[in-house]
Amino acid sequence: MTMLERLIKNPITTSVFVLFFVILGIVSMTDMVIQHKPDIDFPMASIQVVYPGASSSDIENQVVKKIENAVSEASDIEDIISYANENYGLVLVKFSLESDPDVKAVEIKDRVEAIIKELPEGAEKPVISKFNILSEPIAVLALYGADDEAAMHEFAEKTIKDRMAVIDGVANVRVEGGRERQINIELDSGLMRANYTAITDVIRAVSYKNLNMPGGSITRGTKKVNVRLVGEYGSIEEIKNTDVITSEGAAIKLSAIAEVKDGYGEAEAISGYNGKKAVAVRVIGQKNGDEVLISRRVLNEAEALKKNLPEGMSLDVVTEKGSVILSETMITFRNIILGMALAFIFLYLILADIRAALIASIVIPTSILSTFFLIDKSGFTINIMTLMAFVTALGTLIANALVVIENVSVHIERGDDRIKAAVNGTKEVAVSVLAAAGTNLVVFTPIAFVGGIIGKFLAQFGLTVVYVSLFSLIASFTLTPMLCALFLRPGEKNKKGAFAGAVSKRAHIILDAMVEKYKAVFDWAFAHRWKAMAITGVLAAGSLFVMPYISGDFLPHKDSSRLSISVKAVPGTSVERTAAIMDEISEYVKTIPEVRDIAYTAGGNKSYTAAAVVTLVKPEQRKKSDKEIINDITPFAAMIPGAEIAVSAHNDLAGDHEYDISFHVYGIEYEKIKMYADRIEAVLKEQGYFRTLERSDELPSREIRFVPDEKKMKNYGVMNAQAGMVLRSALHGNDSAVYREAGEEYRINISLADDYKRAAEDIGNIQIISKKGLMPLRELGSISEADTEPVIKRHNKSRVIQFDGYLYKGSQTEVQRFLEARAGEMGFERGYGIKYVGMTEMMIDSMKSIMKAMLIAIILTFMLLAAILNSLKTPLAIAVSVITSFVTVGYFLFFTRFGINLGSMVASIMMVGLAVNNSILLLDYTIHKLREGMAVRKALWEGVKARFRIILVTTAAVMAGVSPALFDSDLTRSSMAAVIMGGMIGSWIFTFFLTPVIFEMMGCHKGMGREKS
Repeated sequence: MTMLERLIKNPITTSVFVLFFVILGIVSMTDMVIQHKPDIDFPMASIQVVYPGASSSDIENQVVKKIENAVSEASDIEDIISYANENYGLVLVKFSLESDPDVKAVEIKDRVEAIIKELPEGAEKPVISKFNILSEPIAVLALYGADDEAAMHEFAEKTIKDRMAVIDGVANVRVEGGRERQINIELDSGLMRANYTAITDVIRAVSYKNLNMPGGSITRGTKKVNVRLVGEYGSIEEIKNTDVITSEGAAIKLSAIAEVKDGYGEAEAISGYNGKKAVAVRVIGQKNGDEVLISRRVLNEAEALKKNLPEGMSLDVVTEKGSVILSETMITFRNIILGMALAFIFLYLILADIRAALIASIVIPTSILSTFFLIDKSGFTINIMTLMAFVTALGTLIANALVVIENVSVHIERGDDRIKAAVNGTKEVAVSVLAAAGTNLVVFTPIAFVGGIIGKFLAQFGLTVVYVSLFSLIASFTLTPMLCALFLRPGEKNKKGAFAGAVSKRAHIILDAMVEKYKAVFDWAFAHRWKAMAITGVLAAGSLFVMPYISGDFLPHKDSSRLSISVKAVPGTSVERTAAIMDEISEYVKTIPEVRDIAYTAGGNKSYTAAAVVTLVKPEQRKKSDKEIINDITPFAAMIPGAEIAVSAHNDLAGDHEYDISFHVYGIEYEKIKMYADRIEAVLKEQGYFRTLERSDELPSREIRFVPDEKKMKNYGVMNAQAGMVLRSALHGNDSAVYREAGEEYRINISLADDYKRAAEDIGNIQIISKKGLMPLRELGSISEADTEPVIKRHNKSRVIQFDGYLYKGSQTEVQRFLEARAGEMGFERGYGIKYVGMTEMMIDSMKSIMKAMLIAIILTFMLLAAILNSLKTPLAIAVSVITSFVTVGYFLFFTRFGINLGSMVASIMMVGLAVNNSILLLDYTIHKLREGMAVRKALWEGVKARFRIILVTTAAVMAGVSPALFDSDLTRSSMAAVIMGGMIGSWIFTFFLTPVIFEMMGCHKGMGREKS
């Protein structure tokens, strides 16, 4: 007795065996973490250095270049990307994906710390951290409503942040916007000159007075008593009454030369929410955390906070990931369940056997549930990639189940014993099932090891498909035949006299008629083999012809009810003016009925930039799509003077503000780089592809420069460092002292009053102490105004100009083809050119990786088929039919307006396994007849007659199973379904039209048996 017979004859043993994995899968599924994207460690490190008051050129030369040289000695570096901005520099180090992010972060830290002494004295300590390009907060909250911005900021920092930080699963909480309380000492330049006082005198006086210091201890008997100097300020009045010793040795009160205010620090960032000033609270989740669960906890805590807010304050949730992830997860499961239901209905109507349909509805879910066990043990999460894998593999699950059920059903209808029918029916299609499932194993295992960033995503996808296929294969040889033997009955269809029976009868009449009609096509194809080949060639050429007209976007657009608005004002614009521009946009956006709310943050690292998130009502509750709303906002934004404003849709995978097209113009000489960049910009704007096109080399801003006269500085005994410190303290301020009140610390900032730091003349009047007494800076050097570059972009130690754009028309692939063609016409000199970066680079690398994986998959599929069939020719004949199945994919995508993207590329690989299934079903029966001695054409025709119905039913059932995803709002999933549906149509057509001809032409039948005439 074979193992298959044992499993069929012992249903309890078989059921327990299958249920063992099902229960493990259910337990694993309930324990698994739900995330939006796979939790991936990208080996990137960021080094940020704040150098207040420094120009971009200063940052580049004194900070960025030194850090680049230091970190470039680290191993496994792929790219170094640097930004030199006013006041700060940022260096991003990208390592090979095989590197350990933690190890590399430590290595970078060690190398940067080794050169800290080489950085400028005024630069702050470098902040080194791991960097994740796809990082997004779990939730963003907005605190608004109060007039006192300092009170809102303090409540957010002291209460909301503390409450959110202790939530299980929260890694970090950032507060943006609002103003911090600060004691401002605003010096009067005229009064300081009159009293012969320099700013350094004031700084010294405050630091000497505001002091707590341990003085040691005294012995009192057997005990020691500590002694402490307590001299810190206890009130604002004490600060005003501080004695300042002038340069002439006189003592004056601080209030005589300055105004002391209990106020705010300078706003580095300003946040707004629905037209009101706000404080933004960003909640960051822990790595490997359950984003749905963490999000729910954050929302619950936010609701609790709302009950105890200070008077006048309100708290709203701007964005949160939990509900979005849960919705996406439920939609995917809904599509899977609906697909199985449609396959069930289809099978029931065709076979008119409720038992056969129920078997399929049992077998498919058991394979899916069992898969969760291996997914969990592999350390995967329930995320967009693992869920997409189930949608992709659904066709294979349906095909494998139906092939066995339908063939066993045929044997039972012939009058075979149920056990015998289950054994023989399963054995007859064993090669087909083994090849189909085995193809998935050899096709998707290489995908799990695709290189590049996309490989990090596809690893979980590929292995999930492999696990599903593995359990599908197990079910095909255990549970499915056992259930067939247990439940199927001969003559069951004849008992169905109602609707299902009528449909089934009519379907069989149609199928029989199709077989008879097809006989003429079959005979014609053999009589005109080269014409059949030519027709196939013409159809294939037509498919290739329409391919350039199919849009290509790596991550297609999806209406996620969320828009992003980025603002870039003229460099040098104050954060207050940038916020005012954002307020103007917010006022207009709120008039759009489909908009729920808008939240923004202006400033931060750059005072002239801002970013906003616009939340729309759900798609079913509005008349306009997000693209139409973008088109409404864009013209209004374009009319706002002094700012570049970009409006885009949020991308679930790429996050906010990820551009459609990004590329560098690189070269040797910066002026030539700018020349080529100007030409490219003119061409792109003339063509009208872009709604917004931005360049990294912004318009220059203005700066006032003090250039010391070396002779004068030496004569007066003033060092450059001394002059720089005075200049920085007078303008930016010195906040080294603190004021303590009620257990909290507040900065004391000493600087010139705003009225005395507006023009170049004011800079020249700043007083500095020299060995010859107090004197103005203008006596020690020249003061002038000049242009400065606000942002300098560098890539691998060389300057580049980066273009970023959002498309108005066309697709990513279309614009790439146009750009490459025009760049070729420009005749770049050697060493100059363009290089794609960002999402564009990811798309190009991903397409190459997936094409490589597909080539490996085809080779491994051929090897698998050769091993199963013990033939080299027959797998080649099958390979031709597989390739031709993609002919209809091109037409289907073209006429249905779906595009080439991540989903469609992955589905194309899945089609290899599904197309193989149809061809093997036909040829396996043919080979069986050939070995009985039947003539090749007669054997092929017998194979057609025997397998026509099962191939058609399986093809239609697979299409029915993926059809719900075809209407999904997520174009990644719908494009995947479109490829499978188009490919299945082609597979069915060419399996019958071309495969028999190719099989005979290649002589695959030779040596299989003695042919009878």
